[in-house]
Amino acid sequence: MLTSIIIPAYNEQETIFKAVEATRSINLEKEIIVVENGSTDRTSEILRGIQSAWPEIKVVFNPMNAGKGHGVRLGMKEAKGEIITFQDADLELDPCELIPLIDLIKSGKADVVFGSRFRKWNCFRFNRYFFGNIFLSAIAGLLLGRVMTDVETCYKVFRSDLIDKAHLRSTGFEIEIEVAFKLLARRRNVRYVEVPISYYPRSHRQGKKIRVGDGFLALGNMIRYAFFQ
Repeated sequence: MLTSIIIPAYNEQETIFKAVEATRSINLEKEIIVVENGSTDRTSEILRGIQSAWPEIKVVFNPMNAGKGHGVRLGMKEAKGEIITFQDADLELDPCELIPLIDLIKSGKADVVFGSRFRKWNCFRFNRYFFGNIFLSAIAGLLLGRVMTDVETCYKVFRSDLIDKAHLRSTGFEIEIEVAFKLLARRRNVRYVEVPISYYPRSHRQGKKIRVGDGFLALGNMIRYAFFQ
């Protein structure tokens, strides 16, 4: 089964080469789709070099930064795999840890697998993002009727036939909520599994882009997707 791995990238000149290299090196039947989201640093230049060195890597160049969600949606439109997942370009997550998540779907044991950073407590810094994520995941679990510990995880692995790529609407970080709810809301027959993953967080100084306000937006979107869509 072919797995499509989508890497949205914006101003990631320090990590984009390593992220693509690490993802390319995992032993998996895969296609890698990088969406360059209007970066103002050297990310675009580095990706053109990657294209020359590794022609099998598909790069979509978006001239303007329209947000992570927009990048994810562009990548999903290009995806041809029976399985779809995502890799952030900042390498807070190790691509090698995607393999056991994907294997659960290949073996027929699951339809949707989330990699949970909260199942490895030593990976997290106890700060406002930690507690905010715990809160949002608890609310998501209640709304979806699932045991869910990390609704905001980048590592969402799922069968591509479970989601209508044309009807995703999010442009920013709220894409994580939209994908989760459109995969799982009111779909009790979908087999959902969580797997612990490692997490190597970076700071805003190092380039982390998510903000506290994104949490409030996520909460509003959860209610909208649970009850009105």
